[in-house]
Amino acid sequence: MKNKLGEGMLHIQAVLDVVNPDHFKDHSVVLDRWFWNLRDAIEEAEDIIYLNKNIKKKLDYGSK
Repeated sequence: MKNKLGEGMLHIQAVLDVVNPDHFKDHSVVLDRWFWNLRDAIEEAEDIIYLNKNIKKKLDYGSK
């Protein structure tokens, strides 16, 4: 899952690298806010994945 998130971020960055920044000048505040929200959502997803793996390890260890 984390790899898919990383790949998605690379695709987003690739698009931004080729887009004319003047096109977004008027929308930069909204776009910046959107990217911060996206970053926060990705960090939350990574935390959930990490917690899920730890819970699974504990459950697997407890069932032995």
